[in-house]
Amino acid sequence: STKCTLEELDVRQTIVATTTVKSGVQQSGKAFNIQSLTPTILYGPPGTGKTYHMQEDYINRFDKENRFVTTFHQSFSYEDFVEGLKPLLDGYDSENITYQIEKGVFRQACERAALIAGFNSLEDSINASNRIELYDTAVKEGKLVLLCIDEINRANVSAVFGDLISLIEENKRIGAKNEMTVRLPYSKKEFGVPKNLLIIGTMNTADRSIQLLDSALRRRFRFEELLPDYNVLEKRSASILKNINAKIRCFIGKDSQIGHSYFIEAKNDLDIFVT
Repeated sequence: STKCTLEELDVRQTIVATTTVKSGVQQSGKAFNIQSLTPTILYGPPGTGKTYHMQEDYINRFDKENRFVTTFHQSFSYEDFVEGLKPLLDGYDSENITYQIEKGVFRQACERAALIAGFNSLEDSINASNRIELYDTAVKEGKLVLLCIDEINRANVSAVFGDLISLIEENKRIGAKNEMTVRLPYSKKEFGVPKNLLIIGTMNTADRSIQLLDSALRRRFRFEELLPDYNVLEKRSASILKNINAKIRCFIGKDSQIGHSYFIEAKNDLDIFVT
C-alpha cells in the first residue's frame, strides 16, 4: 500500500518492547551491590537519554578518582586507549624531541582498580598469590573503578582494544577462574584487566556513517536498549512524537526514531505548540 497507517501499538513496538536500564548498580552509602561486572553498552536512537543514564546511574555514584570517562572518535587509537609513544619538546621552538611511553585511559583505570583492591600496582596483583581473595573482597565491598566510553561505535573498536579484547570478559579478568594476561607492546609489562573494573559504553543506532561493531565485541558486551519514553512528555508532545516515530519505524526502522529528549522542553500554550 502507498499509504501506511500505524497505531500506537504497531507490530514493531509490540515485538521490541520498551526497555530501561536495569538496576545493576544500587547505591548503599558509598558501596555498590553489583550483580554482574559484564561490560555493558546502552544503545538506542538519538535523544533517548543514553548519556544521561550513564551520568546519573553510574558516573555520579563514583568518586572522582575512581571514574574515567572518554569519548571514542574516528581517530581514536590503541595508543590513546592503552599506551603509546608520545613526543616531548624542550620548548616551543626546540628541535630536540624525546619520546616517552604515556598511559592511556584504559590502563590508568586498570591500575587504579588494582590499587583500591589493596595491591601496590597492577603488576603486583597479577603475581600475588592472594589475588583471588583480595579482588573478591573488593567487589563485595564495592571497591570498584568505572570506565565510561561514550559513542563507543564511532571508533574502530577492534583496533582500539587490540589484543586486549579477550581480557575484558568476566571469566578472564585477574582473579577470575580463567584469568589471562598479555605483554604490552611498548612498555613490555605484563597486563591484565582487574576483576573490579566496570565498563559502560553508549552507542547511537541511528548513525549509519560509522563502522558496525564486530561480532567479537558483541559477544563480550551486554546490551541494554533505550527507546523513546513518551511518559516523560506533556500529553500533546507525546502524541506528536508518537506519530512521527510511527512513520519513521514504518519507512526507515526503529533505530532512526527521534528520542524524547528533543521534546522535553516543549509546552502547549493556548493550543499553540511551541518549543
